[in-house]
Amino acid sequence: MNALKTKFLTSKNFAVVGASTNPEKFGYKVLKWYLDRNMTVYPIHPKEKQICNVNCHTTITSLIDDLASKNELQGQNPVLSVSIVTPPKVTYGVLEEIKKNLNSKECLKNKEIICWIQPGAENEACKEFTSSNQLDTVYGCVLKDGDGVLETLNNNSKI
Repeated sequence: MNALKTKFLTSKNFAVVGASTNPEKFGYKVLKWYLDRNMTVYPIHPKEKQICNVNCHTTITSLIDDLASKNELQGQNPVLSVSIVTPPKVTYGVLEEIKKNLNSKECLKNKEIICWIQPGAENEACKEFTSSNQLDTVYGCVLKDGDGVLETLNNNSKI
């Protein structure tokens, strides 16, 4: 079991960048996965107002600012876990935005954001960026691996 996947799923705040209103798209399926497990999740979409009856944010930055204004970035790390379901060029920009926020926002000082880049959302440039900028990143499919990680977390909490 990947320890970073486990840490990712211990967050109290999740975001899905590339959330979609189309039930056939992975952006919808990933968002629904979090909702079906009663996790606090925020869809990120540049145009939609709501997806699955959840208010959207247009960017990661707008979500971080909103969470900070509500004191939702307190407590254990990671303060935000971000699933990315976008084309690689968009993913790269999202990673840059996350890094910029980590470096510049006082509310994120000594805080951690973990990314889970879904299949097809990455390329070598994205992998190089996360590595060279020390962004904690999981690769693979949350739809495939997430339930197993949650089961392990639940079993460990019963010990």
